[in-house]
Amino acid sequence: MKPQRTKAAVSVPTPQNHRDLFALAVVRAIVLVSLIYGAWHYGGVHAVALQRLSWLSVIGLIAALGVTETWSRRSNLMPKVFLFLLAGWLAYGWIQFAPTPSVLEPWFDRADQQTAHFLESIDSIGKAAKNLDEVAASRIQSLENTQTNRGSVVATLTQHALVPYQIAMALAVLAAIGFRTDNSKRWLLWTIILNGTAIAVWGIVQRAGNGSEILPGIENHFDGNPFGSFIYKNAGAAALLPAIVSLVILSLVNRPKQSDGTYRQTRTAGRSVWTKQMRTMMTMIQILLGGILVTGLIASLSRAAWAALLVAMIAISFRLGVSIKDRRIWVVLLGLVGLLIAVSLTTGISDTLQTRAGQVNLKNVSADERWEQWRDGFDAALANLPSGSGLGTYGYASLPFQSKARRSWFREAHNQYLEVFEEMGLVGISIIIAGMLWFSIISYRLSKTKPAKGFRGETSNTTNLKMWGIIGIAILVCGSVQSIVDFVLKIPANLILYSVMISVVAVSRQAALESMSPKLTVAEGTRLRKFGMLAGFPLPWVLVGIVMAIVGISLSGKKIRGDACLASIVRDDSSDVVSLEQLDNQLVIVDRAIAEAPLRVDLYAARARVDLLRYRKGLVQVAANQGVAIKLANTEMGAIHPLLMSQSPANRELLRDEFLTDQILRESLAAVLVDLHGALRLNPYHPHTHLRLAMIAPLAGFSTSPWLQNSVALGNNSPDILFDNGLVAYYGNDTETMIDQWSKALSISHERLQTILDVSSERASLVTVVERLVPATRPDQIIDLIKKRGEDSIALSGDSEVAEVRDYLDSSDRFDEVRRHVTLAGLNDLLDQPDAAAEHWKKALRLSPLDVHIRLSLAQSLLAGGHPNEALDQAVLGQRLFPDETRFKNKADAIRREIRSRN
Repeated sequence: MKPQRTKAAVSVPTPQNHRDLFALAVVRAIVLVSLIYGAWHYGGVHAVALQRLSWLSVIGLIAALGVTETWSRRSNLMPKVFLFLLAGWLAYGWIQFAPTPSVLEPWFDRADQQTAHFLESIDSIGKAAKNLDEVAASRIQSLENTQTNRGSVVATLTQHALVPYQIAMALAVLAAIGFRTDNSKRWLLWTIILNGTAIAVWGIVQRAGNGSEILPGIENHFDGNPFGSFIYKNAGAAALLPAIVSLVILSLVNRPKQSDGTYRQTRTAGRSVWTKQMRTMMTMIQILLGGILVTGLIASLSRAAWAALLVAMIAISFRLGVSIKDRRIWVVLLGLVGLLIAVSLTTGISDTLQTRAGQVNLKNVSADERWEQWRDGFDAALANLPSGSGLGTYGYASLPFQSKARRSWFREAHNQYLEVFEEMGLVGISIIIAGMLWFSIISYRLSKTKPAKGFRGETSNTTNLKMWGIIGIAILVCGSVQSIVDFVLKIPANLILYSVMISVVAVSRQAALESMSPKLTVAEGTRLRKFGMLAGFPLPWVLVGIVMAIVGISLSGKKIRGDACLASIVRDDSSDVVSLEQLDNQLVIVDRAIAEAPLRVDLYAARARVDLLRYRKGLVQVAANQGVAIKLANTEMGAIHPLLMSQSPANRELLRDEFLTDQILRESLAAVLVDLHGALRLNPYHPHTHLRLAMIAPLAGFSTSPWLQNSVALGNNSPDILFDNGLVAYYGNDTETMIDQWSKALSISHERLQTILDVSSERASLVTVVERLVPATRPDQIIDLIKKRGEDSIALSGDSEVAEVRDYLDSSDRFDEVRRHVTLAGLNDLLDQPDAAAEHWKKALRLSPLDVHIRLSLAQSLLAGGHPNEALDQAVLGQRLFPDETRFKNKADAIRREIRSRN
């Protein structure tokens, strides 16, 4: 006998006692508070926020144990597919973090090969440390035992990156338990809408005021203008999208049926008790909230969010059957245009808004740095296939594949799919694709929910299920579109928000299936169906969620304590007033932090900094005992390295012995090497570690070259590292590397331009410096470089390098034409060739006729070349063009006197 189908539209469990009511109230409150707190605490990115969210999750999950349905084997409404996908994501992340078992070594082999190149010379550090101090050898061996091979190239980053996903899973479980009834789901939607409205209001205030506060009384210490409470404006804009689509769908789905048939949904039974005045008031409130939300989205200046909302609205329109003939659609569009104008005027962003809108043209889009960065990221992803480099490691793992120097370090790919592919390999991208396919299918089917057999027409439950199906389609579109050019969904607050909404959509779909499927017991059906029913029970997922949240509390706590330790470490600007005893106390603090978090790279780097300062203090003390006064500033590696490298090999060794005469000095330097060895093993891609080793190599007694080359390969995002690389190459007589690194540094910043040009001229030829180091916007520096070779025009005229520079300028298209002719004119003036100079001044003047300097210089060259009448014409014309410029009058008077004296 076949099981009977249910007759109700949807079977939703209802609490039967006060305990259930209280427990469900706590569960719902925890989810709602978590959504709000995460959004208003910097997007939940800090360890403190993550720890508090983990605590909230634990409290909510414990409360969920008090719900009768949690223990019932009849409850089969958990979003098991979504939870399995999340569990698979977390499981693979933990596999990447954990020591790699031998059976998985082939899987991670290609990722290991990428790091092996940067660890080829690591044994030289251990040997140098052992030569300095025998104890160092045992310390290095101990670190190697702790730092076993792992699937992630930077294990601690993977560990920290897992915490938000664990919280998301815990809150997804809570949302599945707490938000099953129509009323509770509406509470969730209105919370999202109102919270988004508050974020939009504060974002508008920030944008209009252009203030430095991210929240009232809290200064913004991040680059760029934040949006709302988020540290990143696009992430704040992403938080508004679910609020906007929720408000739109709430407003449209439950409207009365229109006479023209443009809306398919009908009025729900619950709305019949509303008076006309109440409905009008509700409509006005919805319009007000929608206006604020859209205004906030416009003020965010997030082009990706704009595009995501546009595509989502098109998808909603198609699904609801909205006709373009409906005049309300045009009223809404006109309202949005009015809002756009109002926002641009009231917030003072009209110019910025035009700029952002103009950046979507083909020229600007093609010049966007994302394209080159994506290419580098894709190369990194292919190199780390099939395993991926490790969750959270994109920023470092992509460094070796960076094709050119950039002003900023792309810690994220600005393409969520590429980032997942690079970090999680085939497993991660498969989970993402499977998840998107599954969610699109269930959302679409949910949006087409029909009443159960035996019912005629639409019901309230059916309409609400359809509404959640359309919400699912909308948030899928928003998230997937914005993720193409950004990483907003990995921001913890947004990750939690989307996870909760996906969970509720999945539960709604499961409820719809329950209403149309036979009621089976666990004992009935196939094995696969039995497993599916067991996986749908809440209790196992609640227990898993508790474990995940507790682990999140522990990991966040370790990070908080580690951050506090780092904040207490002495900085170089206060090193003069710190005693050796204070440094010893700091070492004790760092030792404790490392004992608690032995895989955290920055703790080893901090301890190396303290050990190095201890060495420098000791060096000053040893010199003082010998009657020699040395300033602490003169003991920096930036001073010791060039001093050693400027010596012959024999003298260098003697001088090195002078720096290591005392046992305390040897022990301190050995400790530095041990910590740098540990930091290198934990993160082979950190450019600062390689640069430090290159700087310390002459003192420690090993080769500089491999560490310099590693720093060169990894340091393309920092003008400071590029400059220091060039200095190390300069002292190592590696002219090509010096030129290459300084050329890249100048492509980012001209801050050290004069120093670079002066120092490079000592190693490279003049034409090489001009071709590769003089910026395209500063050809005037060429004249300064030539002047430093002497002021004798005859000698300069016979200088072959000067002739090469002139030939290069004659044929080069690297400089702006005006600047090029001005430089050539100045060069010919310097060579005492006024006629040639005048020709170039004339060419420059034709291109820039209102340039005062060019016209004055032309007059001077004409006068020097024996053409006083032409010079006077230029001076008089300059007087007429620039009556307030007294230099032309003075020049004209001087030329007239010159003419009279010649006559």
